[in-house]
Amino acid sequence: MKSIEECARKDIVFLALYPHVIMRTLQQIKDVVIEQTILISLTAKITIEQISSVVKCQQIVRILSTAISFINQGYNPVTFKQTMSGFQKWSVLEMLNFLGHAFETSEEKLEGYAVISSMLPTYFWFQWHEVEMIGTQFGLSLSECRESVYETMYGAPNAMYRSGMEPKDLMDLIPSKPLSENEEQIKAIYKEKLNETYHKIKPSK
Repeated sequence: MKSIEECARKDIVFLALYPHVIMRTLQQIKDVVIEQTILISLTAKITIEQISSVVKCQQIVRILSTAISFINQGYNPVTFKQTMSGFQKWSVLEMLNFLGHAFETSEEKLEGYAVISSMLPTYFWFQWHEVEMIGTQFGLSLSECRESVYETMYGAPNAMYRSGMEPKDLMDLIPSKPLSENEEQIKAIYKEKLNETYHKIKPSK
């Protein structure tokens, strides 16, 4: 197994670490990484400025990717150290596009994207799975439930964002809404938990 220092000697170094350990790790590798190293952090909360205060490399990148990047369909916001050239940015984006759609954004927006994009699947995956399990109680096989949920959910975002309809009008297309009595409660949970998460991962000033 390679040591942290050995891994840090590469031309491109990914920092896939929790915020509470990244600064300590940077201290371990600060004498190993060079100015030409491309250092890519996947960590929320820790800014490029904080990383630059420890290491001397000039190509520092932050990306907060989503789990669906592992099937190369991610939607991944990327921010760069200001001193990086347009060509350097283009090269990094070309590499990261293998994970899905990588796009440049300002650093102050990165944690916002983390909450509404990077973490987004976690808000729904367990619900889809639960609907599948309930569907098996209605005489459908698990494979039929999965196909039904997948095909419906695949088209639902297109209806929401590409039909040209206002959200309220779209949501009224289906008159039967079994969860309507719980909508305000669910929305309140989203507001509370997502705001809490955002302020937890937002960089300290």
